[in-house]
Amino acid sequence: MLAAATGCGAGAAGYVRQVEPRWVAVEQLSLALPGLPPALDGKRFVQLSDIHLSEYMSPDRLAD
Repeated sequence: MLAAATGCGAGAAGYVRQVEPRWVAVEQLSLALPGLPPALDGKRFVQLSDIHLSEYMSPDRLAD
C-alpha cells in the first residue's frame, strides 16, 4: 500500500514539474460586450491567468 501511494505521489510530482509548466493554452474568442465605449470598438482584449513565475515559467518564457 505504501509503495502504491509513493508511486502515485512521484507520478503527480513529475506531472506538476515536467508536464504542466510546459502546457500553455492560447484561445481566441469573439465576444459581444454591450455597453463598451465606442473608442474601444474593434479593440483586442487579453486575459492572462494562472501564471506562476518560477524556475519553470520565467518572465522571458512568458514573453515568448
